[in-house]
Amino acid sequence: MKISIITINLNNAEGLKKTIRSVLGQTFRDFEFIIIDGGSTDGSYEIIAEHAGSLSFWVSEPDNGIYHAMNKGITRASADYLLFLNSGDYLVNERILAMVSSRLGVAEIVYGNLRICGDGSYRDHAYPDRLTFSYFLSYSLGHPAAFIKRELFEKVGKYDEGMKICADWAFFIRAVGLFKASYLHLQETVTVFNTDGISCMGENRQVMREEQDTVLRRDFSFFMTDFESYRDLKDQIEGLRRSKPYKFLKLLGLPKYQS
Repeated sequence: MKISIITINLNNAEGLKKTIRSVLGQTFRDFEFIIIDGGSTDGSYEIIAEHAGSLSFWVSEPDNGIYHAMNKGITRASADYLLFLNSGDYLVNERILAMVSSRLGVAEIVYGNLRICGDGSYRDHAYPDRLTFSYFLSYSLGHPAAFIKRELFEKVGKYDEGMKICADWAFFIRAVGLFKASYLHLQETVTVFNTDGISCMGENRQVMREEQDTVLRRDFSFFMTDFESYRDLKDQIEGLRRSKPYKFLKLLGLPKYQS
């Protein structure tokens, strides 16, 4: 089935080169490639223009943020499934789209695993086969490795442009939790994800929590009391994990640990 690959970019020329190279090097060719640039001034425009003949659509103009740019890409997409591959992220090898394409059509969200890179090292992260509400309370799907049926955006709605970080998480939890979207997990690693992005910055954790709380209170208010208790318990457990053994024992009301 045909795939729309949507890449958004803002002043990340070197990352954009990697992304373009990985897409255009695929053995599978039944895709359209869309680049939405936010008016970059670092040479990204010239890179995009150089590859214009291989693109289905591209634009370089100011936008209102990450999710506004993604929504512009959705509007231009015409394929059966959409993949959001931001600049700096790249497909794991030249055969991966051929493999994924053979599995599309059976579910509205088809997602693989991510190879997460940062600080000169990497790790492969596997996602669960079964998605639950409790899973989404702490995690999301790997957006750059998720192939989303275009028609699902018509049912669920596009990304919330009022959010800075969590609109993709909000889309997934609403799609699966409210709209009963069908899904399929692929065991293969699909995409190499660069941790330099905004969602990985420590200073944005509070923003993420506030945005998630807004979605949960709006769409899942029935579960909020249980969720808040769950999160408080989780925070306590994390605190225990960071404590020294004697502090752990003290919290349990046991005698002080003797070395």
